[in-house]
Amino acid sequence: MLATIEQTTTACVMCGTPLRLGRPAGTVLCLSQLCAAQHAALLPVFKCAHCTRPLTASQRASGHCDGRACRDAEMRVRRAAALQIETDLVERLVRQRELVAAERGIPPTEQATYRLAILPYNDDEVSSLPAQRRARHEAHLRAQLARARVRRVDLAWDAATRSCDPSDERSSPPQSAESRLLHAACASCRGWCCRQAGDDAFLTDETMLDVLDRFPTLDDDAIVARYLQHIGTHTMTRGCVYQGELGCTLSPVLRADICHSFHCTGLRMMKDQYADGAPMRAWFVHRRGGHVTSDRFVEISDVDDPPLSKA
Repeated sequence: MLATIEQTTTACVMCGTPLRLGRPAGTVLCLSQLCAAQHAALLPVFKCAHCTRPLTASQRASGHCDGRACRDAEMRVRRAAALQIETDLVERLVRQRELVAAERGIPPTEQATYRLAILPYNDDEVSSLPAQRRARHEAHLRAQLARARVRRVDLAWDAATRSCDPSDERSSPPQSAESRLLHAACASCRGWCCRQAGDDAFLTDETMLDVLDRFPTLDDDAIVARYLQHIGTHTMTRGCVYQGELGCTLSPVLRADICHSFHCTGLRMMKDQYADGAPMRAWFVHRRGGHVTSDRFVEISDVDDPPLSKA
């Protein structure tokens, strides 16, 4: 990291005099004794943490200068620090799992079978959905439908080969135990990622293309009505317009693709991690920053029953 910064430092960090070729590695100062003395007198907090250039008053809060190499180096340092925090948290929780599981009455032979999943937690309150948000969502739907219809013409859409039964609201097929475990994790988190959906609900013209394919006989008014019938009177205060207290109120067939495909870090700690025949168990740990706020042990049975929970 330092070598990269040294290579990009071509002038004295104190006076700006070009540095001579063939200078010793690590040299960031010219030959002036005054520059050397002034540089040595600077406290570390007044120097860039990477190239040691004197910082302006506005740069001191970040601890680095505005040079590209130094900004990149700072990002690497921060990523490494964040990774270390995550690693330390996982190691600490793995050590604590047996103790916490024992307190919940889980037999010693089963404690390690509960896979750790560190999840966020949405602590937003439920509130009435303002009429303005509903109106903004309707306007967004109509705009995306208009774009989708233009794109459908450009794509030479073939209704004969791509249409679906207009009555199909896609009743979900039986879910695997793993899928139900992942959904249980999302429910326990209360939709942290859904907070970003806002009034758009992640719906795009690409989503509307799929909807038009599935319901080719419906006009825009009918499609918009089909969406709006799923909006409740209450939603999470800062969440998606379809984010109800008990989860997403929108039919799966009408959701954006990202709602089906996105898996947060906590979900990836479980997805595709269970061997065939292994118990579908997990320890959901909710955290805020580096602090655990709540947890529960969850087991999913082979049949489509609600998850067993030991909070």
